[in-house]
Amino acid sequence: MKIIIQILLPVIFLLSAFLGAKALIKKNSPIQNLKPHLPVLKINTVTLSPLDHQPSVHSFGTITTRDEARIMPELTARVIWIDDNFRVGEQVRKDQLLIALEPSNFETALEEQKANLSDLKRQLAEEKVRANRAKADWISSGRKLEDASELRLRLPQLTALTARLRSTEAAISTASLNLQRTKILAPFAGRVLTRNVTLGEIALPQDTLGTLASVDLAEIRLPLSPEQIVRVTGDISPESLVQNSLPIRLTTPDNDGFRPATIVRIDPTTDARNQVRYFIAEISHPFEQTPFSLSIGMFVNAEIDGKILPKSLRIPESALVGDDYLWVVDEQNLLRKLEVVRLASQQDDLIVQAKTPLTGPATIVTRPLTTFRPSMTVSPSSKSDQP
Repeated sequence: MKIIIQILLPVIFLLSAFLGAKALIKKNSPIQNLKPHLPVLKINTVTLSPLDHQPSVHSFGTITTRDEARIMPELTARVIWIDDNFRVGEQVRKDQLLIALEPSNFETALEEQKANLSDLKRQLAEEKVRANRAKADWISSGRKLEDASELRLRLPQLTALTARLRSTEAAISTASLNLQRTKILAPFAGRVLTRNVTLGEIALPQDTLGTLASVDLAEIRLPLSPEQIVRVTGDISPESLVQNSLPIRLTTPDNDGFRPATIVRIDPTTDARNQVRYFIAEISHPFEQTPFSLSIGMFVNAEIDGKILPKSLRIPESALVGDDYLWVVDEQNLLRKLEVVRLASQQDDLIVQAKTPLTGPATIVTRPLTTFRPSMTVSPSSKSDQP
């Protein structure tokens, strides 16, 4: 019995496997190829339209005086008076008396020259009488006047006295001018920067008694690179643009608002160290509080309006890839590249221009990923129009 069972079991097993395989073949159900379901990537975008932008060019500089005068005496004398406003930081008017020098020596010299002039006038009058008498005596003797010598007619004496008279008149003018120079006046309305004199000192012509800076105008030198100059001037030469008094705005970190200024000229040389050129601007009434005052030596920032960039886009700096293209989303939510040219930067944004002109708004990815591929399906999570 055991032998029969051992023989039948393999046969039964093989028969069952054959019948099962045959049933599967008859069923002939096709195997379906299932594609994995990939999630759609969500991205942040901004919708921008091509507009005309005018980005600013930024520079910096230090406030300097346009007119600065050293107060120096023109003669040697003792200082006998100093105006109370002639102190550092004070403001003085044009032609205001600042310093008075001892005038007595110069008054004496003037009176002496006036006395010499009176004496010479008397001598000249007497000599004219003698000359007329000599001329009359010569004619009364029956001789021709043209035969008389100049010495006989006393002409050299007249010439010498006339010359001495003119010299004395010039000496009086010099003495009078020296007397006027004992009063030192402000050459223009200004603010006192330095003072180096006290009462009782002997002032010498080579001494600097103080320094005065004009309150009407101040200057600032603004360095601009060749790229910045092109952004400001465009196709116009810098010299031609400056002739129209280019306006700028000055700001400081410690004050609100800005001070207006005007670029009036350009330094004709280029700095060999960094290839910048200096645009020179003037500030009217720098010490007035409009809205804040400026001081000599103050560091300020300058903002200059650049040329208008037509049909351009202002994008976040993070949106530009490789400095030459953007990722944009089309109407089917598919990614594609938009080639652009970088034109300028403005604060944290960039201003670019599409190489192929845009006919309408563009939906731009603000933070593109390295995994982006053209025609990739994405889901913009937020879209906002440019303000």
